[in-house]
Amino acid sequence: WLGLTRLFYANNDKQHIIAATTRLNDSYFNQKNGTYNTKNARRHTVCHELGHTVGLEHVNTRSCLNDSERAIQDNVKPIKKDFKTLAKLYKHKDKGKSTIGAASTGARSVQSIDFIEIEAPTRQTSITSFLPDGTRVVTIVTWADE
Repeated sequence: WLGLTRLFYANNDKQHIIAATTRLNDSYFNQKNGTYNTKNARRHTVCHELGHTVGLEHVNTRSCLNDSERAIQDNVKPIKKDFKTLAKLYKHKDKGKSTIGAASTGARSVQSIDFIEIEAPTRQTSITSFLPDGTRVVTIVTWADE
């Protein structure tokens, strides 16, 4: 995998992200003469995974949220439409409270795995699981083509 993002939602809430983690796999980015050993591949992957941490999904535009193989070398930053989408996502007027640091991402074991979704023909897998306290964890994995 190139990048892995985990989103934490309190008590099975699908609208309020309370914590997120992102991991990047240096083993692909540091391969001598490797496909992903480029400044653009690194920039795209960081932008892509960080976009997921704030709730953005895949798009078919020139954005870094595009998950096509071509996008890894060409689409290295967010576009205006991404920021408009964020404005809509965070404009809701519900009674939910945002709490920074509400979920600890430390050594809590997963209670159950709800489903695993492989998005074909894309290079991404989404895994949903639950922590014992009811926190919903969505793990998004972006796979490398070898």
